[in-house]
Amino acid sequence: MGNFNYYVLHWHLKQSGVRIVIENMHEALSKYSKNNFSIISSGQQEAVDSLKRIKQIKIPELSYSKEKFSSRNKLEKKATKIAIKIENKLDLTKQCVIHSHNINLFKNATASTALKILAKRNPKKVTLLMQVHDFAEDDRKPLLDLMLTCTGKRDQKVAGELAFPQEKNIFYMTINSRDKRLLRKTGILNEKIFLYPNAINISKFKQKPLKEKRLLELINNYAKREGFNFSMKRKILLYPVKLIQRKNIAEAILLLKLINNK
Repeated sequence: MGNFNYYVLHWHLKQSGVRIVIENMHEALSKYSKNNFSIISSGQQEAVDSLKRIKQIKIPELSYSKEKFSSRNKLEKKATKIAIKIENKLDLTKQCVIHSHNINLFKNATASTALKILAKRNPKKVTLLMQVHDFAEDDRKPLLDLMLTCTGKRDQKVAGELAFPQEKNIFYMTINSRDKRLLRKTGILNEKIFLYPNAINISKFKQKPLKEKRLLELINNYAKREGFNFSMKRKILLYPVKLIQRKNIAEAILLLKLINNK
C-alpha cells in the first residue's frame, strides 16, 4: 500500500482499555512508521498529555446513543450523513486505513452502518479494519436488544448485517482465537479476519521479580495501612478486571472461597 493515512476510530477517548491500546499504537507507529496518525471520535475525552500530540477529528454523532428507528431505511439515511461527515475529514489524496474499535458493540446503532457506507463509497481509497474486543451477545443485554430492534422490529438477520458489515474493503481483527471463531460463524470469511494478540511492553517491567514471601509482606503492610482485610496464610486469586457484574466477580469470589476451603 505504501505511504498512507492511518485513522483510529473509537466512541470516545475517556479512560478505558481501548484508549490504552490507542496510546500504545501511536507510540509504536511514531517510532516505526512515517504514516500520518489521527484519531476519529465523538470528542469526549479526558485531559491526557499523550493525546495532545495526536491530530483529532471530532464527530459528535459517534457518541453513545440508544436511539432506535422506525425502519432500516431511516437508520441508513442518518448513517449516510455520518459517513459523509467522516469522509469530508479524510485526506483522500492518499490511501486511508480506518482502524475502528468495538463498533460492533452497538453503543450507537448508526455507527457500523456509517462505516460500511463510507467503505462502499470509497472502495479504492479506504480500507476499513474493524477490531472486535467484545460482543453485545456476551451478557450485554441492553446493547443486544438495541442491535436486534434498532430498525423498528426484532430481526436477528438484519442485526447481524448491521453489527458486522461486509464489503470487499472491510476486514476484521481479533485479539484471541475464540473471537475469530465467533466472527466466522457470522459469515465473515476466514481470510478477512486477522488474529492479533495484545502485546505487552516489557520495558515497563523494570523491577526484578519479588520472592513470594516479600510480596505478601508488602501486600499485608498496604492492607493494614489502608484498612483492608488480608491474611498472608490464605491463597490469592489474581483477577485484574473491572468490578462490574459481567466480569463474573461473584463467581471469582466463590472460586476463591472454594480454593481456600481445600
